[in-house]
Amino acid sequence: VWNNTTNLIIGRGGFGSLAITNGGHLTSDGIRLADQATSTNSILTIDGAGSSATVAGSLRIGFLGTAKMAIKNGGTLSSGSAEIGREAGAEGAVDVEGSGSTWTTTGGGLVVGNSGRGFLAIFNGGKVSSDFGGLAAQTGSYAEVGVNGTGAQWNVAQKLSVGVRGEGKLYIDAGGVVTSESSFIGDDVGSQGMVNVQGAGSTWTLTDAVAVGLGGTGILSIANGGFVSSLSGSLAGNTGSLGTVTVAGAGSKWSLADALTIGAFGEGLLEISAGGEVSNKNAIVGRNATSAGTVKVYGAGSTWTNTDSVYVGGAGTGTVILSQAGKMTVGGDLVIGANAGNPGTVIIGGKAG
Repeated sequence: VWNNTTNLIIGRGGFGSLAITNGGHLTSDGIRLADQATSTNSILTIDGAGSSATVAGSLRIGFLGTAKMAIKNGGTLSSGSAEIGREAGAEGAVDVEGSGSTWTTTGGGLVVGNSGRGFLAIFNGGKVSSDFGGLAAQTGSYAEVGVNGTGAQWNVAQKLSVGVRGEGKLYIDAGGVVTSESSFIGDDVGSQGMVNVQGAGSTWTLTDAVAVGLGGTGILSIANGGFVSSLSGSLAGNTGSLGTVTVAGAGSKWSLADALTIGAFGEGLLEISAGGEVSNKNAIVGRNATSAGTVKVYGAGSTWTNTDSVYVGGAGTGTVILSQAGKMTVGGDLVIGANAGNPGTVIIGGKAG
């Protein structure tokens, strides 16, 4: 057992390494890996059942230099707020691997790629829990998170933002699971966010709304049996934004308990193909004056189910194209061109893609 009452720096100007193994335990007020730009490849490893670390304050992996942290084989970590790739030019990478391997941030969030480059891989049953999550927080930053394989989880109690001001990518595949309250994909102007949910058993569950392309460019791809559920959804939330959702393949589904907006203020596209499914309550395609919304449903088994009314062309431009046995059902009214001077178009039997 090592009790440290101040900040622990692993790699101030050069290489530093700390391994916690065989049931060892570390407590520290805070930890910084790669404290200076000259520090490269500094490493913190927590390996094996019973091996653990408790960090009361902040944890920064790649503060100014490059660093890696590995939690594996049942190792556990509890920390305050955490950043992977803190400053511009820094790079941090974290692996959480194996059943029983966990990382919990309490009293703060987890930021992957703050101003630098950040990478987080959760696989083979590893689990991460955080109050909130952010990928690519500042302009020029880059972040990738992968949640891969049965048992792998990232549980976010509040909002998960993918591409806050930089470029963020989240991959959920091969049975990985992510939960969050709400999400922005492509949050701020100039940002790029992408979420890919792929493979049977791969799920993303949101208890509130998901905004795809809030101020920047957002992409949500659901394929090969991936599943996403949310309270509501909005594509292209602000003027100049771009929001795209694709749902492709049998078993791939986006389920919304409430409303879906395709083109709120910007340009939104929903594409359902090859047996994909989307279901929601009511929907509007091209909501406000600056917006353009398009929905394409094509291929046998591809369905868009609306249990209430659908407006194609609200105050903006709306287009729906159904082709190659693609199907749309409407439980309420279908309104095409809701306002004077704003076109709404529905094409049945049009060209796919």
